[in-house]
Amino acid sequence: MDQLRPDHLQAYRVAAHVQLSEGADAVAVAADITGAAFADLPRERRAHLLADGAIGEKQAGLRTEAVTTLLKAAAQAPEELLCRPKTEQLVEDLRLLGAELAEGRSRALTDRCGLPP
Repeated sequence: MDQLRPDHLQAYRVAAHVQLSEGADAVAVAADITGAAFADLPRERRAHLLADGAIGEKQAGLRTEAVTTLLKAAAQAPEELLCRPKTEQLVEDLRLLGAELAEGRSRALTDRCGLPP
């Protein structure tokens, strides 16, 4: 069996913290992932890592950052993220919390997921 590389382990740690609703911990682990390690991940894994990071940011009360990170995730691999249940829930949560909707930055995500404005 192949061993997981450190960049993959960090990505799984972010996902685990999100599952445990430990948003601040997820954000901290994601911040420790270097640019080179991030770039070494497959495009789909980068998108999922960013989506998990955005969920962690929302859990930590960092709504504006969550919108920015989710938009970065959608740019990496939109077909992997948009309208998947956890991403759709995040978009809906951010919409309900009023995160950046006045500026319209998350409007495209809301529209793509078929959520009301």
